[in-house]
Amino acid sequence: MNRAAVAIGGREGITGLVYLTSGCFCDTTDGRDRFIEVKTTAYGKQVPFFVSQNEVMVSQNYSDHYHLYRVFRFRDDPRLFTLTGALNQICNLSPVQFVARIA
Repeated sequence: MNRAAVAIGGREGITGLVYLTSGCFCDTTDGRDRFIEVKTTAYGKQVPFFVSQNEVMVSQNYSDHYHLYRVFRFRDDPRLFTLTGALNQICNLSPVQFVARIA
């Protein structure tokens, strides 16, 4: 998916620099940096998804460059939408992790 987006942007020569990961850093056709996080589900568009504290912090620190690609209905009829900016501003976040220390 990312390689296709780069190729469509007319920059086929850099497709080898794009990695298939859950998150990556690349630049756009206009030279701006872009942080991309991909979250995938086999279910519908509105299904909640997990984000780490680090992902939230990166989205806040680089909100002008942060893009979350949400792939849904992955198995049957894959669809995609994009969220741009700080996750705490565009999503309702609920804490779900704990740090355990031996008492």
